[in-house]
Amino acid sequence: MHPLIIAANIILSPDKSQVLLILRKKSPYANHYAFIGGKTEFGETLQVSLLRETLEESGIEIKNPRPVAILNETFQQKTGLAGHFLVHYWVSFSEPFPSIENREGTLKWHPVHSLPNPMVPSDKKILDFVLQDHLSISLIEGTLVEKKDGSLHLSEWMMY
Repeated sequence: MHPLIIAANIILSPDKSQVLLILRKKSPYANHYAFIGGKTEFGETLQVSLLRETLEESGIEIKNPRPVAILNETFQQKTGLAGHFLVHYWVSFSEPFPSIENREGTLKWHPVHSLPNPMVPSDKKILDFVLQDHLSISLIEGTLVEKKDGSLHLSEWMMY
């Protein structure tokens, strides 16, 4: 089994006061808030993957996305290793729009200083990083562990 290559979009309002999050319906991270994005298809560039996934999930066409971080993350469940993701995080901007329901979940804008719970812990850490204006590309490695109650715990986090 190889890691899945993921393009994730941190979509902020132009004034950076709001972030677009999806309340995920599907595993992994079901019932958690996360950035939109998804698997990069074979032969697809990361930017093309990001643009496609953003359009599919939100209906918006973003311009000038900027890469900000790469996360090598493993996902542990009670039964053992359940996932391995190489997530490429990008930042882009959009004017807020009404909530959207799609096959992946519900998209909604949230104030960056009162984020909803539960949020995928690694996405929250990346957002904090971006909001501090750390817009250079960073390599991060982490492990998310699913607890018995279904909540997620970030057990490791190493930034290079």
